[in-house]
Amino acid sequence: MKNVIIAGSKESSILRQNCYPVEVPGDQVTADMIIGLLKEVLDNNSDAAGIAAPQIGFSKRIAVIHKSVVNSKEHLVLINPEVQTIGVDTTAEVEGCLSFPGLSKRVKRFKNVTVSTLLSASSNDKVTIKLTGFPSRAVQHEVDHLNGITILEK
Repeated sequence: MKNVIIAGSKESSILRQNCYPVEVPGDQVTADMIIGLLKEVLDNNSDAAGIAAPQIGFSKRIAVIHKSVVNSKEHLVLINPEVQTIGVDTTAEVEGCLSFPGLSKRVKRFKNVTVSTLLSASSNDKVTIKLTGFPSRAVQHEVDHLNGITILEK
C-alpha cells in the first residue's frame, strides 16, 4: 500500500503545488494506477472521507471520495474536477486530513457545489454532479489539495 505523505516530511512540498491535469488519453495508464492506489488508501483508512493524488506523491488532478460519503456502491473518482459553487451559503465545520494526523481545524466552505469531472482517463466525456452537505465539503477539501491548498491555509 502507498503511504500518505505527512506534512513536514521531506516529500511534503508536493502538498503545496498545483497539480497537472490528466491528459486524455495519454495519461490513462498512469491515471488508472493512481486511482487504484487512492482507492486502496481509502479502503485502509476507515475514517478518511477522501484522498487526492498529491497526498500519495503524484502531481495529477485526481481525487477519490469514499463511497460512504456519497452514499454509493463505488468510490467517487474525480479526474480534472472543476467545482462551481451554488449560491452563497457557507458553513464552518471541523475537518481533519490524512496528511496532518491529529490536526482538526474549523474550515468555512460552501454548502452546495457542482463538480464536473471526466468519466475516465480514456475519454473527454464529463459528468456534472450536484453535492450538498458533507459530500460537498469532502469534494472541496480534496480539490483544494489539487490546487496546492491545505487546511492550514483555510
